[in-house]
Amino acid sequence: MEAAVKKKQETIEIEGRRVPYSVCISKRARRTRLQVTPVDGLVVTIPYGCDPAGVPEMLRSKAAWVLQHIEQITTPTAPAIRDGGTVLFRGEQMPVHVTHLGAEAEASTVTYRNNEVFIGLHPSHKDMAGHVFEQWIRANARNLIRREIASLDPERRFPYDRLYIRNQQTKWGSCSSRRNLSFNCRLVMAPPFVLRYIVAHELAHLKELNHSRSFWELVESLYGDYSEPERWLKENGALLAWR
Repeated sequence: MEAAVKKKQETIEIEGRRVPYSVCISKRARRTRLQVTPVDGLVVTIPYGCDPAGVPEMLRSKAAWVLQHIEQITTPTAPAIRDGGTVLFRGEQMPVHVTHLGAEAEASTVTYRNNEVFIGLHPSHKDMAGHVFEQWIRANARNLIRREIASLDPERRFPYDRLYIRNQQTKWGSCSSRRNLSFNCRLVMAPPFVLRYIVAHELAHLKELNHSRSFWELVESLYGDYSEPERWLKENGALLAWR
């Protein structure tokens, strides 16, 4: 088993772009290595005894490599949320209907029915359909992720502290050393089996803060064969976006 500890996520600015990354300290590593994956984003693994304070300078020295690989898992031109358009939700393209509410409306609304998304914009949210949609997606993500956690861990063998829902560009989920779980709200745009896999992945990190053989065996015990969701995210993860 690899003796490694994944530290909390850090952020660095590279050529004007804010890039989140995680640091793993490994007793088995002989040199520093970089990896960018659809699930974990940018991960820097350094040998045990090396000072993590040197990681930012190293990342800036490899700016071209970092940005190139991150670009491969992000969307260069995300579709806009607009009337008559479509948006991914639970793995399916859904028609979007946007209307403008009157001044008497209390707030913007989002309704999902008959496999269609209806967005009503309050006057204060004119031309902000993407923002309103994001708030709705975040709320759905929290509910669906809590449901998956309860389903995967009915006996609560994987206790966690806090659950965070974010909208990140290069990371689908994370687990901190303080036992906090973080998930990307855009996961609810993917098919349900992808969301379930990412939840299982982060639950496993509550017991194994690394990517050792023991970790992957734990993921498999929770989810089963994870090759399909890994492949789906690699091929389609960049589609999970909007503006």
